[in-house]
Amino acid sequence: MVVVAAALLALPAIALGDDRDDREERRESSARLEASGRGTLRLEGRLVAFGAIARRGRLVVIDRSRDRDATATLGGKTLDFDRRGRLRVNRAKGRFFIEGSMMRVTIGSGRLSVSVAGMGRVRFRGSGFYRLNNQRARRWTRRWIPIQPPPPPRDRRRDDETIAGDSGSGDGGPPGRRVGAPGGAPARA
Repeated sequence: MVVVAAALLALPAIALGDDRDDREERRESSARLEASGRGTLRLEGRLVAFGAIARRGRLVVIDRSRDRDATATLGGKTLDFDRRGRLRVNRAKGRFFIEGSMMRVTIGSGRLSVSVAGMGRVRFRGSGFYRLNNQRARRWTRRWIPIQPPPPPRDRRRDDETIAGDSGSGDGGPPGRRVGAPGGAPARA
């Protein structure tokens, strides 16, 4: 499922035919959420969501974008939005796929599983677990949880530690040692 979620992160940019730099920028600006449980979850934002509703449940999608770009399928069948950009299925069951640039999605069932890529927020009612950006699994909560990409990795080097180049460390020590490090500690890679 992780491979599928990673592939979905690239789908919107590829479909738009953007330059490679733009695709990479969009990919970096997405987050990933996985959730399963019993109850209701509500998503809002620029999202791609897919999963399964195992027991009869409810699926509501509201497309809030100006150009009404949201799409939805359930059980392999394309679902139609009304002229106001709303979609409601009261006896929803099966696999679903939903995407859009500005949506509000509500999924409720006695047993559901969902994976989300994009940016926005989520909240849950009921019981289950969720995982955001490969963090540890957490119990569902009623408060809004931001779906945002993880922060960029920190540079392992601190500003006050300079890695010496091939010409030596400048302190008479051998190349590849940190400047000013006590005892000439080895440089970190």
